[in-house]
Amino acid sequence: MYKAWLTKLAGEWFFTWEPKGIVDALGEDPELWLVFHVNWADDKTLQLLMVDSSAAPFKGIDKTRRAYERVLKKHENDPEIYGGDDSFRITLRRAEGSVLGFLETAAAYVMKEG
Repeated sequence: MYKAWLTKLAGEWFFTWEPKGIVDALGEDPELWLVFHVNWADDKTLQLLMVDSSAAPFKGIDKTRRAYERVLKKHENDPEIYGGDDSFRITLRRAEGSVLGFLETAAAYVMKEG
């Protein structure tokens, strides 16, 4: 569904998700890439803050990767570029115990059946 990669800019990690699948099948370039600032809250919790490309620091810039990267380097700790509500935030926690067991079983089943 997505091609994803981590990039370090100005000492901060960003996680980019590029839509694939149907976009590739149609032979089109993706209209939107999702970019998240990566924060490790603790050793078991990862927070992804989605970059809001409509925020003021992005206004009027060239629509190039380098221009966006320059804004991210300059404003990586500026809350304005991460949207104003929880819909821009994804919190991931390490699975443990019975939840981890269930996920391992489900993954094994999917890989076996595939």
